[in-house]
Amino acid sequence: VSNASANVATFAANGNIGIGTVAPATALDIVHTGTTGVPTHTQAHISLQDDTAYAQGVGAAISLRGRYNSGGSILSGSPFIKAYKENATDGNYDFGLQLGTRENGVGSPAVRMHLAGNGNVGIGTTTPSRKLEVVGSQSPVEIRVANDNVSMTNHSSSLVLRNTDTTDD
Repeated sequence: VSNASANVATFAANGNIGIGTVAPATALDIVHTGTTGVPTHTQAHISLQDDTAYAQGVGAAISLRGRYNSGGSILSGSPFIKAYKENATDGNYDFGLQLGTRENGVGSPAVRMHLAGNGNVGIGTTTPSRKLEVVGSQSPVEIRVANDNVSMTNHSSSLVLRNTDTTDD
């Protein structure tokens, strides 16, 4: 498909589709001159928009699917990346990102990580109140930080874990 001045889209004989390229190397190959810095929706390579009326939790998503058995069944409740409105306030544009995965034997995907509009990251929580907040249902919640090149004995690096439980057990 072409316009008067350039090739706009290519539908190759092997089924690949190219946008901005005449030689698509993958199923969908998009070539676009980007921009430095933070892109706006008009400068991005791909823009997805959810046209649902504004409400908390509404936003565009990408679903990532594949075959999971030799019979060729395709995963329906699949891992995803979703932009979501963090509140129901008219005119407030706090948006975050959710990363969801699907565990074997579980009926649907679940949100595993939230990146809030203010930059806080939550694992196991939908409302992270710190730069990194990890919440688990098992006690104790375990976090592993490992690096063969870091020695904690010389105090060059540190990780502070604080128990906010006020009970003495």
